[in-house]
Amino acid sequence: MSFQFTLEKVLTVKENEKNLQEVEYRNAYQDFEKIAKLLYDFLKQKETLEIRQSQGMEKGASIDEVKRFQTNMELLQERIRQYEALYQDARRNAEEKKESLMETSIDVKRYEKLRDLQYDEFVKRNKAEERSELDEISTIRRLQQ
Repeated sequence: MSFQFTLEKVLTVKENEKNLQEVEYRNAYQDFEKIAKLLYDFLKQKETLEIRQSQGMEKGASIDEVKRFQTNMELLQERIRQYEALYQDARRNAEEKKESLMETSIDVKRYEKLRDLQYDEFVKRNKAEERSELDEISTIRRLQQ
């Protein structure tokens, strides 16, 4: 008699769901990292532009140069605002995926624990049956002697 876990199909479905959610989380986290890097690059560009503008002002920049710096700064500021919003969305999405993955992982662990408990019970029952059969065989042999 072999062990048959009664909820094996449910466990398989939950494991597949967990694997799918792991992939989704990995992708969401990679997207988050890409957006974070781009945002960092834009902030770095802004810092560099501010340093250049400061140096230009010390040297006595022309009005055209000041206007160009200002235009570039405004464009960069707008891009930074856009990427900050994307960053927040990507972060929220990655956190939601992580939370969902954790819940599914807990479910899988519960089913695995239940399977282990049922298997232990199965082994105990088999050993008890085996002892009973051995006792019966032993009794029959004694009676035959």
